[in-house]
Amino acid sequence: MPHVRVNLRRLAIGLLLTAGACCAGDRAWADDALPTFGRHVVPVFSKLGCNGGACHGAVQGKNGFRLSLFGADPAADHAQLVYGAAGRRINPVEPGKSLFLLKATQTVPHEGGQVITPGSADYDLLRRWVAGGAMLDEQESYRITDVRVSPTEQVIAENQTYALRVEATFADGTTHEVTSIHASQRTHRSVAEVDRAGNVKAVGVGDTAIIVRYRDEPVAVTVLVPRAGDDTFPAVKAH
Repeated sequence: MPHVRVNLRRLAIGLLLTAGACCAGDRAWADDALPTFGRHVVPVFSKLGCNGGACHGAVQGKNGFRLSLFGADPAADHAQLVYGAAGRRINPVEPGKSLFLLKATQTVPHEGGQVITPGSADYDLLRRWVAGGAMLDEQESYRITDVRVSPTEQVIAENQTYALRVEATFADGTTHEVTSIHASQRTHRSVAEVDRAGNVKAVGVGDTAIIVRYRDEPVAVTVLVPRAGDDTFPAVKAH
């Protein structure tokens, strides 16, 4: 019977994932540590735009695959990714052949096009998560209590660049830098550009806001680009 075959496949995947998790053990937060789903994988989905409203974060999802908007519900996203579509999206034996990676790299047809490059840091993070067991971390370890961005205000001359730093605090009391897996968008491209690494470049005179997101938690920062030689601004005491 079809539903029996599906259930057996899910059971087999569950056993493989559990075995991977037992081998992985607890790892400290580091570049070479085993990525976790709520802290690492979901933010990368946000960074790549996968869980945005125009993609799989839409109310009905896209092409049968639905994620929570901006990663608001990691547990539901994990269930969709690992157990949805009869478990075809994850390949714990050959992680690089996981369907979600094949689609993201456009190795197989993907309506959203190529969103990640094989061998990139983000690709490697996702692949290592699958290889390590594709598990869901405990809720308290990924529940966000605070996101901080520095600097929150910056005055910068045209064609100059500066870097943002993003930190997240979680319900278990730990705080970590998450700059490399955050998402950013600017309100006025004519004033400033921001890349995926958090580097901001002033491209024109004016002011703009940059919305920095770690998963579904947004923080606004402001950028002011004055005209060269314009010193007419009064000195005003901050309040």
